[in-house]
Amino acid sequence: MLGVVRYGGTGALAEIGCDYVRAAWWFTWSDGKPIAPVQDAAGVVRLLVRVLD
Repeated sequence: MLGVVRYGGTGALAEIGCDYVRAAWWFTWSDGKPIAPVQDAAGVVRLLVRVLD
């Protein structure tokens, strides 16, 4: 599990995991819901910036 906090943000925390889903490795929310394939790390970072803003 990876905890992510946006510096200077609201103090919100996102816990991100990684799991084998749909025959590929995906970043997942702490509840196991898929976010994006690990190949799209930049897309996940953009999403986290929006969520943690």
